[in-house]
Amino acid sequence: MRLSLKGKVLSVAVLPVVLFALIISLCTLYILRQQAAQEVQDTRERYLVDARASLQNYVAVALGTVKPIYDAAGANDDAARAQVIQMLSKVTYGKDGYFFGYDSKAVRLFKGNSPEGIGKSFIDAQDPNGVYVNRELVNVGKRYPLRELLLHVARYSDTCPQVGLYRVLA
Repeated sequence: MRLSLKGKVLSVAVLPVVLFALIISLCTLYILRQQAAQEVQDTRERYLVDARASLQNYVAVALGTVKPIYDAAGANDDAARAQVIQMLSKVTYGKDGYFFGYDSKAVRLFKGNSPEGIGKSFIDAQDPNGVYVNRELVNVGKRYPLRELLLHVARYSDTCPQVGLYRVLA
């Protein structure tokens, strides 16, 4: 197919403009995707900072509530332990936040106000990534009291695992 002189001149004039517009569009798309990814990361970090502060406040309130019982209790005081478990199992916060407790062998002591799994060992419970969740909680609690962890765990209010922030107290 042969182009006329008018078609050739028009092609030479339009082709660079179209090519330039395509390059600018691709660069803009790349920059917008990078900015969107950065915004998502920044939002996650801000949310995590807020969640940490909120969780620390809830834990401080819970610890303040049980501190008199803990201070008055002797070693291996089962009555004080039962009283603290009863108090903490009733505490909820936010939409679906709750406290839960395991002993040093990952046996569930309480999980919010749910009786599910009380007295059962969860030492072999894994998250979708293969992490032994309760082993990790117990190990961190033994080594680093008052430490936070991000783990994939299903809450009792839903069935699919999600990332949650957990504060370990030893």
